Amino acid sequence: MSGIHFIADTHLSADTPALNMLLMQNMAEWMGKIDALYILGNFFEVWLGDDIRHHVAEELVATLQAFSTRTPVYMQHGSRDFLLGADFAQRAGVTFLPEVASLQAYGQNIVLLHGDALYPHSQEQEDFRTLSRTPVWQERVAHTPVPERKQTLAQHIIQHAHQPDATQPIAEARLEALLEVHAKPRPTPLMLIHAHNPEGFTGRFEHTWQGQTLERWALPAWQPHQGGYLQLTDQGQCVWQPLSVKISATYHT
Repeated sequence: MSGIHFIADTHLSADTPALNMLLMQNMAEWMGKIDALYILGNFFEVWLGDDIRHHVAEELVATLQAFSTRTPVYMQHGSRDFLLGADFAQRAGVTFLPEVASLQAYGQNIVLLHGDALYPHSQEQEDFRTLSRTPVWQERVAHTPVPERKQTLAQHIIQHAHQPDATQPIAEARLEALLEVHAKPRPTPLMLIHAHNPEGFTGRFEHTWQGQTLERWALPAWQPHQGGYLQLTDQGQCVWQPLSVKISATYHT
């Protein structure tokens, strides 16, 4: 086993014990055998601050930390876990990437992002996305009592963050605007990998941009009993690898 693995939209929590176990088991198999693991956002269902500790999240943090001692882990924020901070990164051994990141590997020039920015937003969703990424808003959240955050903030984030719409593909204008900024000076070959995709709009797509072909991989969200990862082989080829829950798992919350 070699190459790089990409996962996203696992949405892990105390309510997803089977998926938590599925990920931890596979990470144990990948550890030290692949070149890197990239997590493209929404690793957790929602994150309310690094100061809130829960034993399920702590088990996942410990898994990441152990994994990172032998294989580097890179992570982007998603539409629901954008409050992951420096303390989490230090404890989990992960390196945060910017909202849009570039990667050169195995002959490929790759643009990475969570993906919500590619889809049309309502004005309310756009306003919340802009406000919630500001240091002032996040500082105010950090000083909000933990019980209040647990009671109201989680639902507020879920309600106001952009939700994938099964009737709505990506906005081509948003894709082109992103490439204009982050794909200069037109590297070849060019690949885009992102998450935050509704059913029916996942898989491999091709686009023509400024006379060249863009290979776009739209990763699906993990479901109650299945997940998967995109494998970039050391030959520069991408292959989607499905994962299925094979055992029952329970946590006491």
